[in-house]
Amino acid sequence: MARQGHITGIRRSLDFKEADIGLGHYIWWPAFDANLHRGHLSKMTIEEAWEKLANFWVNILQNLPEAVVVCEYKSSVPSALDWIPTMKAAIAFCKLVNEKLGRCGMAINLEWAHALIGGQTVAEATRMQIDAELFHNFVHANSAELAIIEWNETGTQIVRSPPGDDADWAVGEGSEGRWEDQAATVKR
Repeated sequence: MARQGHITGIRRSLDFKEADIGLGHYIWWPAFDANLHRGHLSKMTIEEAWEKLANFWVNILQNLPEAVVVCEYKSSVPSALDWIPTMKAAIAFCKLVNEKLGRCGMAINLEWAHALIGGQTVAEATRMQIDAELFHNFVHANSAELAIIEWNETGTQIVRSPPGDDADWAVGEGSEGRWEDQAATVKR
């Protein structure tokens, strides 16, 4: 059922693109799947879950060669982790899918507030996204407070402090430096 729902959504996005309405990207937001402790994915390690999720997306995207899915990562609130909680993890997951697929079928939808609640400035997260060649002209601009948080080496486990609150404030809102951070990001 999930597979068919995603295929329907992707095809509809491509229909909009053909009608010159948008880029044709389809947003996948895997938030909360990991921390509800439901179903078979919740009993897997991150590596096992990523392999299963990557194979799921390759199965869908190999039959839709013009499709690009944009993964919207998020650090759950409060502190329970999603499968893809940071930009670093999002890059690794997208590269896993794209390597299996043999093309760029998965990119990243960076919601600015999600970078901030995960402890990264918008400029830093955007730089990583662009350097990884996973920016596809799609921006989800908003704001939140910059969290003070430390992640493990892979960006999948919290070492210290929970993510911040996903407040979805207007662009530039928050502590000192948010406006400058986001203005520099737009310029880039």
